[in-house]
Amino acid sequence: MSTAQIAVLGRNRIELSGLDQTPARSSRGVTLTAFMFLALYGAMRWGTMVSGSPAGRLFGLLALTLLIAWLGGHIAATRLWARVAAAVGILLAALAMIPVSGFPLRWLVDLRIAVLARSIGRGLSALPHVIVPYSGHQVATGGVIVLGAGMLMLAAALALCTTHGRVGQARLVAAAVPLIVLAIVPSVLAEPRLPSIHGVILFLGLMAFLFSERVAPRRVAGAMTFALLAAVLALILSPVVETSRAWIDVKTIGASRLRFGESFNWAQTYGPLNWPRQGSDVMSVQARFPSYWKAEDLDLFNGSGWVSSLVGEGYALAGVSRVNQARWTEPLTITLSGMATTDVIAAGVASAPRAMIVVPGSAPGTWQSERQLGPNTSYQVDVYSPQPTQAELASAPARYPMADLAPELQLLIPISGATPRDTVPDASVQFEPFGSRGRFANLSGLSPAEEAAQVHYSAYAPAFRLAERLHAHAHTPYAYVEAVLHYLGDGFTYDQDTPRGPNPLIRFLFKTHQGYCQQFAGSMALLLRMGGIPARVATGFTTGTYDAQTHSYVVSDLGAHAWVEAWFAGYGWVTFDPTPDADPALSGTPSLPAVQSSSATYRGPGSAHGARRAGAAAHKGPRHRGQASARSTGGVSALAILVPVLIALALGLAGLLWRAPRTPEAYVEELDRAFARSRHPPGLEVTLAGLERRFADSPDAAQYMRALSQARFAGQATLPSAEQRRAARRRLGRELGPLGWAWAFIALPPLAGRRGPRLH
Repeated sequence: MSTAQIAVLGRNRIELSGLDQTPARSSRGVTLTAFMFLALYGAMRWGTMVSGSPAGRLFGLLALTLLIAWLGGHIAATRLWARVAAAVGILLAALAMIPVSGFPLRWLVDLRIAVLARSIGRGLSALPHVIVPYSGHQVATGGVIVLGAGMLMLAAALALCTTHGRVGQARLVAAAVPLIVLAIVPSVLAEPRLPSIHGVILFLGLMAFLFSERVAPRRVAGAMTFALLAAVLALILSPVVETSRAWIDVKTIGASRLRFGESFNWAQTYGPLNWPRQGSDVMSVQARFPSYWKAEDLDLFNGSGWVSSLVGEGYALAGVSRVNQARWTEPLTITLSGMATTDVIAAGVASAPRAMIVVPGSAPGTWQSERQLGPNTSYQVDVYSPQPTQAELASAPARYPMADLAPELQLLIPISGATPRDTVPDASVQFEPFGSRGRFANLSGLSPAEEAAQVHYSAYAPAFRLAERLHAHAHTPYAYVEAVLHYLGDGFTYDQDTPRGPNPLIRFLFKTHQGYCQQFAGSMALLLRMGGIPARVATGFTTGTYDAQTHSYVVSDLGAHAWVEAWFAGYGWVTFDPTPDADPALSGTPSLPAVQSSSATYRGPGSAHGARRAGAAAHKGPRHRGQASARSTGGVSALAILVPVLIALALGLAGLLWRAPRTPEAYVEELDRAFARSRHPPGLEVTLAGLERRFADSPDAAQYMRALSQARFAGQATLPSAEQRRAARRRLGRELGPLGWAWAFIALPPLAGRRGPRLH
């Protein structure tokens, strides 16, 4: 038997005769190329979360990321000045990501760190209320979204920076994780078309990034063929394992109650309902009258849905009589119990809460706290929440203070199809108030005729024709509101699992006739504005149930809701709710029947007498908790992408584990990699004979080393047997700690057959 003491393991190993110990593609350029592909794909996916033209900024971030990854290769340079230059370059490139994301460069140049931090903080606070894709004009919000992509790419690039020259497998995995997040997060918020195709693209990019340097040149074609076959098989199998219900609801995780309680995103997505619906109490309200407890007003229609204008201008009580102000102004005491928010929850039009640092909200009479409000937070606020009777509303005149209400009669109307010259791609249309002779008013240089053409050549032309038809038979503002309520109450059904798509409110009004509170409230506000009634969508919670012991209304997360506020002369903003009774938010909520239409039930505050009557009725009987019927689908789109990735990875891993080395040199190289991954690698000059002595306590493991040595140096025709390989795997696992068996299984996977392959 040969006893040649040739070192085969360790950092300074001696190359074996006839064995190419260099990696198949040791060039760092291969890793950087695959890294660039993954980062580019992730940046393109992230760009779908911002409308407009974020591509330039994202490509700028991508260029900085590649620069950082390239400079990371020089951290291991032998010269000190080269290492310092690389570190400085990485720092400057990382700082450059801030202005590239959209924040002013002068803030960095002038070291206005506090201003920059406050702006980023405002952007982060606004994220829970943002509709994706974000189409607003807030620099802080848009900048934070783009900067999020930069931070993920920066984390991936920094993982490639190493002082050891070659990037190890652990660092490759650490760099791949942020890039996976970069590609997956946009799919959680807005499901892409053909998600399985995106999963295959992500899988192929990951394979190239993680394993390209480990594939020998002669096996490149085979590896590529195997990866493509795995991808195709994953596409075939993914529909079998995909479900309409998420395995892991990432949106619910994002709104985790572990620390601060539930959080609510009031953005109108018009897709499957994903509000927290666990039946948990979120707050209690001490009030004289029951009401809807408002968090935000959505007063801007952006061409697709209702959003906050983030303006907060105007007089909240314009056109409201002093008698009505005194009649329906009351103090509220709100105590949060199981929710976290920066919204000051109130009702109607609220004054600034006492003993709190707040800023004006998106509409007059709403407020935002400068700090997070969590469980056990309590505050007092005075609110004006009118509850006029049906007769009072019917007699309200069509008189509107347009200096304050003009924005509440505007709609952004995007055109579609062939258009005449007097239309523009996206234009705001100003409607005349109810009772005016014309239907359109001058706005932004457009004449009434041009605004009429703008509506006629848009997807919202059917809605305007419907508004005209309803308006023709209404002689008072309240009669028109009744007509809209009657239309939405006839033939429309409640459904929480509605698919997303373009022009969701038009699809709801004229095609599906199915939706939940967002569709009902958004469509009613749209028709009211087209008919000349100032209107907006309000979000927050329904009344809840009355607790006689604490003399307060207890609100659960099932009460999260959206409704409509319409303006009436002398009363101001009055609450209307077109959503059917099937909504769980209305289950257990006290009925307020003082204002009822002959054609549709108006589920809003009534007169003071009626409200007291309803409140007294609510005091009787036990508190009721409705059952959540929503099917939360957060994470389904991400799952649709991850399913083919996971299937293809499993197939690829199975192929790698099953493929047997064919030469003694391949066995030695495999053993070398196994010890390289170990946290306790052998010494610098360990040989196969040395390993045989080291594994003497396991005879079969020692025989594995002996057989390998004989096949390599003595020309034996038989390689180690499967039994010997299993013994070597078990012996190696004992050296790798508690999870050593898993590492050993990956390092020395089982091979096909029970006998060792023979050499020819």
